[in-house]
Amino acid sequence: MIVETEGYLSAIDPAAHGYKRPTPRTRIMYGPQGYAYIYFSYGMHYLLNISTEPEGTGAAVLIRAIQPTVGLDLIRQRRGDAMPLRDLARGPGRVCAALGLSLAENGLPLTGDALWLEDKPGLAPEAVVATSTRIGINVGMDLEWRYYLAGCSYVSGRQNGKPT
Repeated sequence: MIVETEGYLSAIDPAAHGYKRPTPRTRIMYGPQGYAYIYFSYGMHYLLNISTEPEGTGAAVLIRAIQPTVGLDLIRQRRGDAMPLRDLARGPGRVCAALGLSLAENGLPLTGDALWLEDKPGLAPEAVVATSTRIGINVGMDLEWRYYLAGCSYVSGRQNGKPT
């Protein structure tokens, strides 16, 4: 279950990859929507984004954290048995490590056999989604485009946002 995300819009967001123009690496962000944009960050982590806008508009949502609900044995094989459950996919680099994602999945549709999203109801009626500024950037810091499940221990960063 996705519990934390951040949005990036290239046309107005200096923190977005492909700010103001597409590059060969960021072509996935520029549509069509619903595709995996995976890149290698800081020479050590893969990060998963999802293209979100029609072709020609550079935008994506970074998956910052998930709460594993299925495939826990496989995730533990990838991440280790000693790691606490809440830390297996708490942070964008850990998400890709837990799911076994790399550049090989970059550009895949999220409606296929390898990658997909499902809408599974199940959040408690009192669940609150909060918003805050994004984490780990030094431009576009005023944009409150980080969304997370308030009070969830699987969220990767601070929880000082406000309810949406």
